[in-house]
Amino acid sequence: MANRVLIIGNDADMREGLCAILQSHGYQHDFALTAVEAIERLHQQSYDLIIIDWNFPETTAGALLSRLRPLAPEASILIATDSSDMRQAISAMQYGASDYILKPLCPELLLNSLQRARKLQTAQQRAIQSERLASVGTSVAAVAHESRNALQRIRARVDLIRLMHVSEAELLEDLSAIEEATAQLQLQFEELRQFSKPMVLKKSACGLRDLAYRAWHSIRSVCVTPGAQLFLPNHDIQCMIDPVRIEQVMRNLFENAIAAGGGETRIEVEWTVRERDDAATLVITVRDHGSGFTAEQRALAFEPFFTTKGHGTGLGLPICRRIVEAHGGSIEIEAPDGSGGAAITLLLPCACRIGGCRTEAYLHGACLSGACHDGVAHAVQPIAITSR
Repeated sequence: MANRVLIIGNDADMREGLCAILQSHGYQHDFALTAVEAIERLHQQSYDLIIIDWNFPETTAGALLSRLRPLAPEASILIATDSSDMRQAISAMQYGASDYILKPLCPELLLNSLQRARKLQTAQQRAIQSERLASVGTSVAAVAHESRNALQRIRARVDLIRLMHVSEAELLEDLSAIEEATAQLQLQFEELRQFSKPMVLKKSACGLRDLAYRAWHSIRSVCVTPGAQLFLPNHDIQCMIDPVRIEQVMRNLFENAIAAGGGETRIEVEWTVRERDDAATLVITVRDHGSGFTAEQRALAFEPFFTTKGHGTGLGLPICRRIVEAHGGSIEIEAPDGSGGAAITLLLPCACRIGGCRTEAYLHGACLSGACHDGVAHAVQPIAITSR
């Protein structure tokens, strides 16, 4: 979201009007009265949006824009003008402006311009990301293919040695360590392949409860926390999504929660449907009680290859974001509320239907159910199961 704005110009009425409108809609903003001050601001701070008064006293807005663009290549730039002369608008676009707005400012028109600038910025960022992934994809596919063949040869030799030395406990322990390392490499190459290949969705009607159940049980082999528990809502939701992809998102979020929790990890999943203007949005939140995210980690969490794990690729959350955005939705890490842990929320626009009322608690490897006759979730005492 474009939420940090630099306003350039010495028109007091324009600044006052922009300040009132931007503040009321949650935008942060700074002022620059001169070209020198604007350049200094851009050296000190990055901005999502820049608004320039066309009637700039020191120089023309076009000349100023050409100086500012190299300092803020990803920012959207709006020109404010008191003339409806289309030649000014065309000139502004030629200098690299995203849009223009007329003075005196109309709040509704200004907000529409901001929204257009935000959509254009998002589209440009996705285009750049797609171009980068396309250039990386071919290389990654080749490396992953060759590495997979090499790893398969290693595993075949390990199996052969294991058969030849079944009575040598120390050697078998070393072989198990080799198998674990090769499995981890295989997983990392698969994540690289998933991240770089085009995202093609295959939507179908499915229930969130079944997706969560499958995701939970698919990580049994990598879960090393005996007390890890998963708690689901007391109702199911049927929706049109890509079940394989959303299960992948859930699996990544569950694995992260288990890694962050340590000891007896409690993972709580919430889902609901928001309806507005005849459109339904599926809201899924995965909450844990682990170490949570620092402010810096929240800012970088969805950047490719950023990780806080010693053995991670840093692609889990970026892959989740690609899947959610391919559905036309968004994913975000909620700000800390003082209770500890992390909460990640998915917003997915889709057709949904809420099912019956039931509560379930999944404890690593087992499913425990409890009836819900009064609309209240009744917890079931979990049974401890040792992770394999």
